[in-house]
Amino acid sequence: MFLKRLELQGFKSFADKITLDLDSNIIAVVGPNGSGKSNITDALRWILGERDAKNLRSGRAEDLIFAGTQNKPRAGLAQATLFFDNSTGFFPVDFNEVSVSRRISRDGTTQVFLNKSEVRLKDIIDFFAKSRLGARGLTTVNQGESDIFIRSLPLERRVMIEEILGLKEFRLKKAEAERRLKNSEDNLEKAAALIEEIKPHLSFLRRQVTRYRNRETILQSLTELEDRFYGGQVWNINRELVELEKERQAVEKEILVKKEEERAAEKELARIKDSEPAANEALKSIKLRKDELLAKKGELQRELGRIEAKLEIGTRQGGADVVKLKKMVDEAKRLVAEALREEDFSEVRRKLESLAALFTETEERREVIPDAGEERRLIAEKITELEKGMAELEKEEESFSSGIREFNEKFRQAFLALEGKKRETEAFIQRLNRLLLDKEKLEFRLQEITRELSEAGRGIGELKEGAGNLPEEEREAAKRQILRYRQELASIGDIDQGTMKEAEETEARHEFLVSQISDLEKSIADLRTLIKELDGQIHENFSAAFKSIDEEFDKFMKIMFDGGSGHLTMEKVEAGSGENNGPETERVPGVEVDINLPKKRIKNLEALSGGEKSLVSIAALFALISVSPPPFLVLDEIDATLDERNARRLGEMVKKFARKTQFIIVTHNRAVMEAADILYGVTMTPEGASRILSLKLSPEGQTPAEL
Repeated sequence: MFLKRLELQGFKSFADKITLDLDSNIIAVVGPNGSGKSNITDALRWILGERDAKNLRSGRAEDLIFAGTQNKPRAGLAQATLFFDNSTGFFPVDFNEVSVSRRISRDGTTQVFLNKSEVRLKDIIDFFAKSRLGARGLTTVNQGESDIFIRSLPLERRVMIEEILGLKEFRLKKAEAERRLKNSEDNLEKAAALIEEIKPHLSFLRRQVTRYRNRETILQSLTELEDRFYGGQVWNINRELVELEKERQAVEKEILVKKEEERAAEKELARIKDSEPAANEALKSIKLRKDELLAKKGELQRELGRIEAKLEIGTRQGGADVVKLKKMVDEAKRLVAEALREEDFSEVRRKLESLAALFTETEERREVIPDAGEERRLIAEKITELEKGMAELEKEEESFSSGIREFNEKFRQAFLALEGKKRETEAFIQRLNRLLLDKEKLEFRLQEITRELSEAGRGIGELKEGAGNLPEEEREAAKRQILRYRQELASIGDIDQGTMKEAEETEARHEFLVSQISDLEKSIADLRTLIKELDGQIHENFSAAFKSIDEEFDKFMKIMFDGGSGHLTMEKVEAGSGENNGPETERVPGVEVDINLPKKRIKNLEALSGGEKSLVSIAALFALISVSPPPFLVLDEIDATLDERNARRLGEMVKKFARKTQFIIVTHNRAVMEAADILYGVTMTPEGASRILSLKLSPEGQTPAEL
């Protein structure tokens, strides 16, 4: 047996926990009207996944919970559990027994359990659909729906047939695929709209990022060029500074040596000077006396002037001799002046003697100047005295000249040696000054480089070592290129990190949307392919079974009506006229019913009586289970409109098909009761709750045995 037992607690009229043993082929449920027997059918339908409270004969979900009576309090929740025998592996789970529970509390919370593990209701619906079970259609026929196949729409009939054939699983998959397709198309449209929305701003951000990336490229090129341009100079400057420092230290050492040599020369000169002979003092005295003689020279010159004046007077008085005398005086005056300049006193004396002779000769001829003789004698005496003084000085000077010349020569040599050392020292000092000046120039250039780098936002320590050294002829071009790079960077400006971050985020969003669109397009294509495949599979399976179902329907119509015929045909109906139609399905074949009854002309199905409609629906039901027998069927008073004869036929068919399908039948008909293996009676207690009584029937003599 497939169904093992049903447990109810707080469900509708079953206030207390009850258990129905379903381990039989045919289970009949009987009881008076209002006892709650149809609530068993509702419980089974609820467990199989029914969502609509109206299909459970309730106004709202809370009505499924025992509402309480005057003598019995209401329940806080309702729960129904159905146990299945899975020893044959009918369900695709690794359990020999499978239980499905559904629970609802008064706060509206609904829970579903598969083997005591909570799952979603959708999971249970899919679980049963894969096993050709469901809450709708002909698997569970509710009270008053014995003619459901006849009064259903063509597409609803198709759904019933598909559920019996096990095609509901594919319908659910198709519906899910169509739902996902619709969502994917909506998402694709939204993603495309979002891309169009962000495209202009993204283009702007990309341009900014490109500029910033160009800035990085330019900055890198600038840095490399600066490293070569400035780095080479700094390397050369530092190298030259090192060399200058070495040379400076060497020159300073040489200066110290020369200073020492200069001090030695000064000491030598001082020593020689201190050894100056005493005759030097005498020479100084001679010099003073010479100075006195020089003073006397002036007096002689004035005397000669006076004589000249007298001679001029004599010239005017004495005629030619006077003229001759004047010329001689002029000549003598000139010669005396020259002799005085040369300090040649012997020559002065000689000239004065010549002049005195001339005066004597003139006086002898003509005494034009009365005082000339006296003055001449006076001058002669003075000259004689001068000559004597000069002669004495010359002798004294000659006596000391030899020692003085030797001293002077030593002094001169020492002096020249000192001057030479001074010149050598000065030369090294000048060389040192040049080195210091060169060092200052290099340090100044280093400061200039530091300043230029600082203005560019770099430090001299940031220059990359070993970046190379630009040749001299390339430096000017490099300098211009550096300026161009800096101008380009200035025009770009600083990198806005906010813009970069926004660009990165927008780019990532764009890439995500593009990727999402690609995924959605692929998903849409896959879903359309899946829908097409599912449509093909449903159509193929349905078409393969439909012919057999039609043949079986015709056979059971003849049985139920003692003749006549019945056929099922497919025709196109508008999409949306039935359940489980997706947005991609424009027209789905529905199922029409065409019947002929003995001795009765049928124009349409609405002309049938209630009993006839039930018989046609029963014929369709057994035609379906003949082709694809379900594991169980729940039939609630489908025999209500049947007469005794047709009820017995129903009982016989139930017995026949019970070899493959379990039947749970709610009935009032004795003939149907006789076909049951277990009979459950439902009564209403004085407290207002349903109670279960069970009776097992003997298969041989149908002898009741109370359980």
